[in-house]
Amino acid sequence: MSSGGNVFGSNIIGSPGFDVTKWFTQSNSQEFVLKKRQAFEAKPYQLGDQPTPLYAAAINGDSVILTKVGNLDATGSYQVTKAMTLENPITYETRSFLYVNDHGWVTGSH
Repeated sequence: MSSGGNVFGSNIIGSPGFDVTKWFTQSNSQEFVLKKRQAFEAKPYQLGDQPTPLYAAAINGDSVILTKVGNLDATGSYQVTKAMTLENPITYETRSFLYVNDHGWVTGSH
């Protein structure tokens, strides 16, 4: 598998240049439209040297509410097994989120 352009073809998955917190209000929750989701075999998830925002997701049909629940510790070793692409219903921007086993959702490359 070629790793060019495929976030799952490399060992580093993430989007350090994208600040998803601008999508959230002071309540730390935001509703999105589910555009795509997939499950796959566990893949390594490596962080940079800074904590990554961690979100809990409530999924109901094509509606997803993400709530920030903290940060994923940058020193840990993690596996991702799911991905979903969400659309902000106000700005129509789409972003991918990855499910980190036993922790929650983090932003992924889009």
